[in-house]
Order: sequence, then C-alpha cells, then structure tokens
Amino acid sequence: MIGRAKKLKFIGRLGSGIDHIDTSFAEQHGIPVLRTPEGLSQSVAEHAIGMILAFYHNLRQADYAVRTFNWNREVLRGEEISNKQLGIVGYGNTGSALAAKMKGFSVNILVYDPYLDLSESQELHQLDHFEDLLEQAEIVSFHVPLTEETHHMLNPGTLSLCGPDTLIVNTSRGKVIDTSALVSKLENGALRGACLDVFENESGRYDDEEKTMYERMVKLDNVWLSPHVAGWSVQSNFKMSLLLAEKIKANIHFE
Repeated sequence: MIGRAKKLKFIGRLGSGIDHIDTSFAEQHGIPVLRTPEGLSQSVAEHAIGMILAFYHNLRQADYAVRTFNWNREVLRGEEISNKQLGIVGYGNTGSALAAKMKGFSVNILVYDPYLDLSESQELHQLDHFEDLLEQAEIVSFHVPLTEETHHMLNPGTLSLCGPDTLIVNTSRGKVIDTSALVSKLENGALRGACLDVFENESGRYDDEEKTMYERMVKLDNVWLSPHVAGWSVQSNFKMSLLLAEKIKANIHFE
C-alpha cells in the first residue's frame, strides 16, 4: 500500500502502537511515521489503576451482590494495595505515567526496561532482568510495544516465575502475553488474577482453538476484561489529534 501511494508525505498514527505499519519500508522510502503515545498515557495509566483497584476491592462482585439483594459483606472484604510490589514492564510514556500516579498509593515500584537507565531515581527500583521482576512483583503491569523481543515475553517459562499471589495487568498489546498459557495458570490457581484490556485476537473472528480458549478465560471470576479502551477517553482523543497536528506541522514540508 505504501509503495502504491506515490504522493504520500507521511503516515500519522493516533496512538502509540505501530506494529501494524511497515515502518522499515516507509523509512526506506523517506516517509516519516508520526505517532502520539504521549496523548494517551494518562488515560491508560488511569485505566490500569482502575482495574487494579476494582480487582482488589471486589467491585464487580460487590455491584452484582447489591443488584441481587445479597448483603454478605464478609465475602467482599477488599485488600489494600499499599506496600505491595508493583512491577512495571516498560517505562515509556504509559509506564512512567502509571508509576507517577501509583506513588500516591504507597506501593513499592519495580521497573524493567533494558533501554533506559533509571539508576538515579530515588522513587523506584530498576531491575536488570525481566525474570527478577516476575519473581518479586505482586502486580505486574505491561507497557511495552509489540516487537520480536516482546512477543510472548510472558510465556509458560516466565509465567512459572510468578507467585500464586501475582496479578497480571496488560494494557499494551495482547501478543505480549501467551494467552493460552496465562489461562492455564489462572485455572490451576497459580496466579491471583489478570486484568486485560488487550488480546491476541481482537478481530471477533476465532478458530475453534481460540474460541475454546477465550470461552475458558471469560468464565474465570479472577479475570477482569475491557475491549482495548484503556487509552480511549475524551481527553486522549483530543490530545492525540492536537499532538499529531503539531508534529505534522513541525516535521512535514508541503510544497
């Protein structure tokens, strides 16, 4: 498609992920790819926090209980997140935004990002290895782009490093996690739960194996789901549009 667009000046992405764009081909043909990850970082961070808090305080179950006139409060007793070990995988726009907001909850912040040096930070602890983060964190939140390096970085091998009290949160890209392996761990009680806003297949069309796997997942009470809307707020939509317009103006020359 890019090769056929002879007058193409640029490719603009309202968002962060560009795994669906052939950036190498565009670069070879002198076509800049502009994106706006800064515009949605606050919305994604808030959504991740909302899922985490709702999970630990049983808000979905509590809402259903009231609607069904069930006042068994003891089974809905929540759990504070203060002093928990929060592991953030990827410390770019959304990962750093999550860390900034979570500091107010008095969590201990662990970070894995091999492309940044955060050693001077006094408010977080950077780990050299992804495996170390999985072994130490009680909440693991993913904020990485989808690349060959991050594809299925959470897989049967790395999942085995997580403790039974670990909550997995993903608001980045679905293929960062081997979903089938995650579902199996959740079914076996090897994980505390999962909060997922993104999925490996978001087309709505599944083969038999995928359909069975997703049907198993949605039956689990310790899985909280949303349809890739973490960055989908009124404010982020405006900010991304404005940022993209500014980047076009600054980087593109029109004859």
